[in-house]
Amino acid sequence: GELVFCQALEELLQLEIPKRAKYIRMLMSELFRMINHLEYISNISSILDYDIARNLALLEKEKILRTTEIITGARVIPNYMRIGGVRADIGSDLLKKLKRQLPLMYKKIKRIENILIRDFVLVERTTNIGTITKQLAVEFGISGPNLRASGSRHDRRKENDHISYGDLHFTVPYGRKGDCLERISIRFAEIYQSLKIIGQVVSKIPMGPV
Repeated sequence: GELVFCQALEELLQLEIPKRAKYIRMLMSELFRMINHLEYISNISSILDYDIARNLALLEKEKILRTTEIITGARVIPNYMRIGGVRADIGSDLLKKLKRQLPLMYKKIKRIENILIRDFVLVERTTNIGTITKQLAVEFGISGPNLRASGSRHDRRKENDHISYGDLHFTVPYGRKGDCLERISIRFAEIYQSLKIIGQVVSKIPMGPV
């Protein structure tokens, strides 16, 4: 919410923000994307009575929330984006620490995916359930991973060099059936892409004002 509000005013003011601030915005966007997806995964695991997967997802979510709290001073509503950039810089030590954690984060989230996706009962309970076709998704104005699960590759990050995502290499996962199982799978795939993006942001982030 902070990001789109600031971007709207910056566009009206024709205000160019510093490159380092753009990279920090991308970093925060991907961290909160992961938090959002892990919340969804924990909720669907709870609905399906997979307490182990639910608890593991909440644990990983909590670790990312701690990182965002260190950066912004808050957990859920960071109040960190500012018109023209961000409120404060991120230290190089924290960026290096975050990059070192990425392989372990991938391993632990992959474990959660294996618990869910490789379970025959779960697959049976979610396949061809709640199916939304691509056409129906577009007509209903569905967006984000739910839209991509229905077969659309639409992703705001790939349009008009959104923030500075054009500097980075990543793919947009999308499904085919648009059922419950694919809405779960898409979120795992997007988390892995977020980890990839964060690694690139930390490696490429330029020096300068924020």
